[in-house]
Amino acid sequence: GTPAALVGLKVGDRITAVNGRSNIGRTLTEVVGDIRGKAGETVELTISRPKGTTFETFPVKIVRAKVQTKEASLKMLDNGYAVISISAFGNRVSQEFSEALYQACTGKTLPADDKAVIDLAQTYNPKADCKLKGLSIDLRGNPGGRLDQVTEMMQTLMKEGTIISNIARNGDSVVEVRDSVTTTRYVREAFVDGKSVDKKEYPRMWQIVPEGTPIVAIVDSGSASASEIMSASLQVNGLATVVGQPSFGKEVGQSIIPIDFGAALKVTTFRFQPGGKPLGVAVLP
Repeated sequence: GTPAALVGLKVGDRITAVNGRSNIGRTLTEVVGDIRGKAGETVELTISRPKGTTFETFPVKIVRAKVQTKEASLKMLDNGYAVISISAFGNRVSQEFSEALYQACTGKTLPADDKAVIDLAQTYNPKADCKLKGLSIDLRGNPGGRLDQVTEMMQTLMKEGTIISNIARNGDSVVEVRDSVTTTRYVREAFVDGKSVDKKEYPRMWQIVPEGTPIVAIVDSGSASASEIMSASLQVNGLATVVGQPSFGKEVGQSIIPIDFGAALKVTTFRFQPGGKPLGVAVLP
């Protein structure tokens, strides 16, 4: 539904010029500044698209529009099956995913009032209330984002188990922070050199999909970071079959450290282990 999709642009297309001006030697910020503009106006992009061992080059004219896309979009299929496509892991994806799951299970929308949702979660029974026969979670081309959103989303799909472990260093010590769920609690436990040093428990997110529901997670080479954590955690915990192409293989996460003059340093600080297991080269279908 975006302007780019409406003119048929695809993943892998290269934008080589904007309004006839070559992008060679220009920064990303400069190029994006030329592409953006007022809604309703037209911008012409020169596209280089892979074709066999070469590229084909052609112009496309795009009508600018305000881009408003959902991060988790539901599509109901025939006979009680559903697809939820997740484009990125931003600030709203966990909420949108829960809304999509609940609608897929019940045919109803979640209440707008937070208290009403909490009351509903306390009486909801996945086995009795969810009529969903099967679910596909489409993570193709998803570059990742917020890991806390993955932790929340996984709780809607799993009864118990390890969601993720993050491995970092503190001097000469190896520090592991493990996020897991029981039937009633969300648990975050810290280990130093394999020894538990801290354990905190919180109320967990509600499970919406019952155990045993057939789930397929779809990934490709553009699925990275948080999308790899989700698909691999589903795979490790035996909750889903992964299909598609091997994922990007990121395996590590970054922290942003503010420094002077409004700048910041982005540093790789930890390795993630979906379901508590090393990712390896990629999520392998």
